[in-house]
Amino acid sequence: MRKLMFATVLLLSSALTRLQAIPTPDNIGKLISDLKIELANSTTPDDSIKILERISDLKDAPQRVEVLSSIYDIALRTKDYKKACDVLRKQANIEMRSDSMLVNLLNKTLELPQSEYRDETEAFIRITRTSQKLRYGSSLDKQMRLNELLERLTTDPPSNIYDHIVLLHAVCSYVSDSSQGELLSKYMDSLGTLVEKLPKEAYSIRNTYYIQAALAYAENDEPEKSIDADKHMLELIDSLEMNYKREGRVYRDFDGNRFVIYSRMLSNYESLTRREIEDYYAKAKELVKTNARAASTYKYSPQIDIYYAMFNKNYPEALALLKNCIDDDFHKPKKRLLLKHMIKAAKEVGDEKALLRASTEYNDILEDHLDKKYQERYKELQVVYDVYKMKNEYMQLQESKHASENSLNKNIILISCISCAILVILLIVLISLNRKTKRLAKTLAESNSALKIESDNLRRMRAESVRARDQAKKANSLKTDFIKNMSREVNVPLQAITEYSGLIVDCAESSHKKYLERFCHMVELNSELLSTMVNDMLSLADLDSSASAIIINRKSVNLYDLCNMAVDTTRHRVESGVEMKFLPGNQQDVSLYVDPQRIQQILINLLLNAAKFTNEGHINLIPKLSGDKSDIVFTVEDTGIGIPPERKEQIFERFYKLNKESQGAGLGLTISRMLANLLGGTLELDTSYKLGARFVLTVPLTLKEE
Repeated sequence: MRKLMFATVLLLSSALTRLQAIPTPDNIGKLISDLKIELANSTTPDDSIKILERISDLKDAPQRVEVLSSIYDIALRTKDYKKACDVLRKQANIEMRSDSMLVNLLNKTLELPQSEYRDETEAFIRITRTSQKLRYGSSLDKQMRLNELLERLTTDPPSNIYDHIVLLHAVCSYVSDSSQGELLSKYMDSLGTLVEKLPKEAYSIRNTYYIQAALAYAENDEPEKSIDADKHMLELIDSLEMNYKREGRVYRDFDGNRFVIYSRMLSNYESLTRREIEDYYAKAKELVKTNARAASTYKYSPQIDIYYAMFNKNYPEALALLKNCIDDDFHKPKKRLLLKHMIKAAKEVGDEKALLRASTEYNDILEDHLDKKYQERYKELQVVYDVYKMKNEYMQLQESKHASENSLNKNIILISCISCAILVILLIVLISLNRKTKRLAKTLAESNSALKIESDNLRRMRAESVRARDQAKKANSLKTDFIKNMSREVNVPLQAITEYSGLIVDCAESSHKKYLERFCHMVELNSELLSTMVNDMLSLADLDSSASAIIINRKSVNLYDLCNMAVDTTRHRVESGVEMKFLPGNQQDVSLYVDPQRIQQILINLLLNAAKFTNEGHINLIPKLSGDKSDIVFTVEDTGIGIPPERKEQIFERFYKLNKESQGAGLGLTISRMLANLLGGTLELDTSYKLGARFVLTVPLTLKEE
C-alpha cells in the first residue's frame, strides 16, 4: 500500500513539473528566472549555450539580441564556429530592417574561418540586405539595380553556388516587385534548382526560398508549385524541430508557422486531393486549440473554414463566413480571392443581394488587378527586351573576342618561328654543356668513392648503436627484476607491522585499548595503502616484462559472488557519509567463464579510486550483459569530484594524478587498463556522466546459462 501511494505521488509530481514547464504568458517569467539560476550553476560552455538558447526561445524577438550576443561570445571562445554562424543568422533575422546592423553582422561573418557554415551565413545576410534595400528604394533605383543584376546574370554568372543563389534571389526579388508573370516563374524555377543542390543543413536559405516561392507562385496563379513549396517548407520545419528537440530546446515552437502554411495550402484547395484537404484542415483546427498564435489568427480570419466549406460545396456555410469577414482590413490582401469564392457561393445559394454586392466589388478589384497586370506585363516586356539587348551585346562581344583570338593566333605563329630559331641556338649551347657534364661526371665518381668510405663508417656506428640498445634492454630487465624482488620483500615487514600493532592493542589494558585502537587503525590503513602501492609496482613490473608473465586462468564463477566480494573488500575504505552499493539487477543467477582474480583486481582498483575521491553520496557497482550476450559490462559510478572530459586519456597514464596531494602512486588506472586489454576487453571513462565519475569495464566472455 505504501509503495502504491509513493508511486502515485511521484506520478503527480512529474505531471505537475511538465505542466509548469509549458511556456504560457503567466509562467514565462518564472521559467526564465529558473533558467538563469541553472545558468549560474553551469560548469561547461556547452551547458551554458544550451541554457541560453532555451532562454532565447522564451523571449520575444527584440529581447533575444542580448542573449544571442552572449551565446556568440561563448561560441567564439570555444571555437564553435558552427554555433557562431547560427547566432549571426538569427541576429540578421531580428535586425533585418537595419542595413548598418546587417553590414556589421556580415563583417563578423567574414572574420570567421572558411567553412560551409560561413558561406551559408554570408549568403543569408546578403539576401536579407537585398530585401531591406528593396523595401526602401525608389522605383528608378530599383529598375537600375534590376538591369545591373540581369546584365551580370546574363554575361558573367558566378561560379560559386552561394554567390549564384544570392544573385538569382536578388533578380527574383526585384522582378517580383515590378511583375508577377512568366519571367518571375522562370527565375524562381532556376533559383529552386540551385537551392536543391545545397547541403540539407542549409536551413536558412532553404527557408527563405520556400516562403518566397510559395507566395510568388500563389500570386502568379500556379497553385501546384505553391503547394509543392509549402510541402517542402513543412518538411524543413519538421527537420528543424527534431534537431531542436535533440538539443534540449523544448520551448522552440513552430506551430504558428505551420498554421500559416496550412491556411495558404487550403487556399489552393482546387489543386488538392480530398485526403490532403482533410489532413491539412484537421491539423490547422488542432493548432487553433493548442497554439496561441494560430488561435489569434483564426479569431480574425477563419479562412480555413471558408476553403474547407467551398471544397465540400457547403456554400451556405461558406457564404455566411465570407459575409462576416469580407470587409475586415485583415483580409484586404486576399479580398479578390474571397470575393471570387463569395460570388460562386452566392450563385449556388441563390442570394441575389450578396451576389450583386460581391460581383460589383469583384469587378472593381478585377479592373484594378487587370490594369496592374497590364503594367506588370509592360514592365516584364521591358525587362525581357533589356535581357535580349544584353544577350545581343554579349554575342557581339564574343564575336569581337573571337576576332581578337584569331589575331592572337597569328602572333603566336610568328612568335613560334622566332622560338624555333632560339631553340637551334640553345641546342648548340647544350652540346657545349654536355662536354662540361662529362668532366663533372668524372668528379662525381671521385665523390662517390668518398661517400662509400663514409657509408662504411655509418655502418660501424649503427652496429655500435645496436650494442648500446641491447645493453639498455638488459639494464631495463635488471630494473624490473629489482622492483619485483623489492616489492615482495617489503610485503613481509608490512604484514608484521600490521599484526604486531593489533597484538599491542589486544595486550593493552582496557582503559588504554580504545585510545590505542585508533592508532592501530591508522597503522593498518597506512600499511594497507603502502601494500597497495607495492602490489601496484609488482603488477606493473609483471605487465612490463612480457605478455606471457601474466597468466589468465578462466573458470566458472557466479557474477553475484564476484562483484559482492569486490565491494566487501573495499567497503571499509569508504567515508562515513558515503554509501557503497552493489546493484546486480536481474543478473544474480548468471555464471561467467572468466579470470575472477583479474576482474576483481580491476574492480577493487576502480572502487578504491571512487572511495578516495567521494566524500558524500554513493558509489555503485552495476554489472550487466551486452545485448548479444558476448560481453560482460561492469559500471563503477560515484558522486565524487568527477574528472574533466579533456583528461579522460591522461588519467590512464603512469603516475598521473589529478590531485597531486592525494594518496597513491597513480598506477591503479594504468594497471587496470593494461589488465583489461590483456583480457581482450576495454576500460573507459564515461564523459556523459555528470554527477561524478563513471568507469565502464567491458570484458568478452563465454556465457553459461544457469
